[in-house]
Amino acid sequence: MERKDSSDSEEDHPASEGIVTV
Repeated sequence: MERKDSSDSEEDHPASEGIVTV
């Protein structure tokens, strides 16, 4: 599934804030 940010290379964290991993 695709989130708001195309950078889903991170962990399975909730992307409610868009991108949390800097």
